[in-house]
Amino acid sequence: MKDNDKRAKIIETGFYLLDKNGYHGTGISDILKHAQIPKGSFYHYFKSKEEFTVEVIKFYTDTVLDGIDSVLQDNTASPSARLTKLYADYAELYFKSNLIPYGGFASKLNQEVGDVSEIIRNAANEVYSRIRQAHINCLQEAVNIGELQADTNVNMLAEIIIYAWEGALLRMKGSYSNYSLSIFTEMLEQVFLRKK
Repeated sequence: MKDNDKRAKIIETGFYLLDKNGYHGTGISDILKHAQIPKGSFYHYFKSKEEFTVEVIKFYTDTVLDGIDSVLQDNTASPSARLTKLYADYAELYFKSNLIPYGGFASKLNQEVGDVSEIIRNAANEVYSRIRQAHINCLQEAVNIGELQADTNVNMLAEIIIYAWEGALLRMKGSYSNYSLSIFTEMLEQVFLRKK
């Protein structure tokens, strides 16, 4: 197995375990066992568990942003239609598979260890910043073509959409019901992206 393949396998395995068990519930030995990689390999690629976690967050960020950008930068649809599609697809993915495309992993790690690890906190906040900017860009396009009012504060609207999505995910987990995701998708179209 090539060096880059081993490193990628450790990161992908780490993502799965950190997402499932959290930072404190995931040991390096667990990662190596699941990845079927010798212990020395971990420290060949990463100086510490903390540094490793930052690399996992970067992997997650790139994966999430690839998916978001593929929808929000699709010029064959209007900006509002792109945003509506993004979240309708996310809700449908959850309904069918119980997978959450974004909104949990980095936030969970930040809540668990962000107060004691500045580099993990910064990496987790970078996820939010990049998602927010992707939304801002799309919303600004909607303003530019007249889909949204000219005085729309796209920075604030992007934050409201993301906060509402994360809130809907928390409510879904707390209620063991996907009703909150249905409500979110309706709010997105009828309230947040309501035509002028």
